[in-house]
Amino acid sequence: MFKSLFAASAIALATAMPSFAAPSTCWLSPNTRSNGSIPAQTCDVHHRVNANGHKVIDVYTPTDGVTMTIVLWTDENRNPKYAELIGSNGVRGVMNYRFDNSGDLHIFNDAAEAYIRL
Repeated sequence: MFKSLFAASAIALATAMPSFAAPSTCWLSPNTRSNGSIPAQTCDVHHRVNANGHKVIDVYTPTDGVTMTIVLWTDENRNPKYAELIGSNGVRGVMNYRFDNSGDLHIFNDAAEAYIRL
């Protein structure tokens, strides 16, 4: 699901990302059985808070032209609940998320995973 969501959401950077997106590093894998070695790639990341108070991360990966918005949902105690992924074409998916010891966002499910440096 993650790979198809990423692949289906490719559009031009000029129309997809705010001009103030910051260069960052992402690690994307269509397979969670990557044996701990996911290749890094450059990505543009912009994070904001939406009107509902949710943290929103916009990600663009120029290597493959993928654009995605990630909305982080929390429970009533502000603990991670799930990440809603929205492709530029409107395709949506849900994954688990956490922040690793380096502060990177880790989104994952049984089929795929990604780390995004914020």
